[in-house]
Formats: sequence, structure tokens, C-alpha cells
Amino acid sequence: MPEIVPKPDELALAVSGLAGIVGFLVLPALGAWLRLLLRWLESDRSGMGPRRPIFGFGLLRAVSVSILLAFFFVSLVRSAGDLREARAEAPVFGSAATGLFVGMVAWVLLALGVSALRKDWRRRRYRGAGSAFR
Repeated sequence: MPEIVPKPDELALAVSGLAGIVGFLVLPALGAWLRLLLRWLESDRSGMGPRRPIFGFGLLRAVSVSILLAFFFVSLVRSAGDLREARAEAPVFGSAATGLFVGMVAWVLLALGVSALRKDWRRRRYRGAGSAFR
């Protein structure tokens, strides 16, 4: 079966899109591993409450997001290499950096929105059975 070679314009779009996905996954992966590190550092201290186990959902989240990040990063590197082969000296870094930045900004905005919705939900839940339009 012959290999289908994408056009350079399609490769350029793929590079910027994959960079956006990588940027979207970088902050959650770092956050998950830092959360595990903090839980591990605080695991030997005696606290007021019961000790939470280090392994569990946090480890599963960190590993799964890291695997997704690695998959999309490898795809980004392959498509950037294919773009460089298709077009000599193609400007790959600019579109990849822009995609990374846009992906990170999108994740931050999504996280802020979810945080605001969660805070509003908790506030309404603890307010009581009153009207929602106070």
C-alpha cells in the first residue's frame, strides 16, 4: 500500500495543532506530579486527620496525563520533522511555540472557569434552600 504524503500546508497546521494539544497537557501533567510529590513529602508528618495514601487516583492521573503528553509530543516531533523534509528550512519553531502558548492559555482559562463554577456551586449548596437569585 503506498504511503500518503500530506501537503506542507496540512503539515504546518498539524504542527501548530499538536503543539496546542501539548501545551494544553503540560500544565496538568506538571500539576499532577507536583501534587504527588507534595503528598509524598507530607506523608511522614503526623497530622490532625487520617493519612491519605500516595498511590491511587493521583498516581493514575499523573501517569495517564504523562502518557498522553508523551504521545502528542512524539507526534509533534514527527510532524515537525516531516514538515522540514517537505519544505527546506520551514519555520517550525514559531508555529510550535505559538501553539504551545495558546494551549497553555486555553488550559488556564478552562481551569479558572471550572474553579469559578465549583466555587459558585459550593456557595449555593451551603446557602440553603433559598432562592437561586439572591
